[in-house]
This record gives sequence, C-alpha cells and structure tokens, in this order.
Amino acid sequence: MPISIYKQETAESIAWLCNDYWDLPTQIDELEEWLKTKCKNLKADKYIIDIAFDIRPNATGGGSAISSESMKIMAENNMDLFLSEYPNQIEDLTEEK
Repeated sequence: MPISIYKQETAESIAWLCNDYWDLPTQIDELEEWLKTKCKNLKADKYIIDIAFDIRPNATGGGSAISSESMKIMAENNMDLFLSEYPNQIEDLTEEK
C-alpha cells in the first residue's frame, strides 16, 4: 500500500505510488515528484496522503525530509498527511525473494 492519495469525503482514489517500496526515503522522493507534476490538475477538494512505511533494517538515523516546497503544495491543495507505520514489511519482502 505504500502511498495512497485519495479524497477524504468519498475515499475516491487519486493516486497509488511506490507499490513495493516501504522505505521512507524512496517514498518521499516519489511523493515530491508527484506533487510537483500532478497537483496542477486536481480540483478543489479535501485530500489525504497516507504514507505506509517501515523502518529500514539497520537504520541508525538520517532518512528523508519533506521539503517546504512540497508542504506548500500540500497546503495549497488542502492535503493532510498521514504516516502509517507497518513493521516488518521490508523484511517480509526480502524473505519472499
């Protein structure tokens, strides 16, 4: 599920990003690219961006940051950001391969 973007009132799906990527740095990069290129076409509404992520194995700090430019785009498009943690997804995908 990693990033689901949908209308808050109707749950109508707007976008699905990073299908098999659970690490936050990859997801934030993809989300920021989507915000810069796709938000121009959105109609006024209330939106949810739900990022489902897992902590990277052996992570000791660092990670990613959401840029002020992306935060501005989200605010202008009335988007709330949810961060949904799903433990062990990265390990489960690694074990399946």
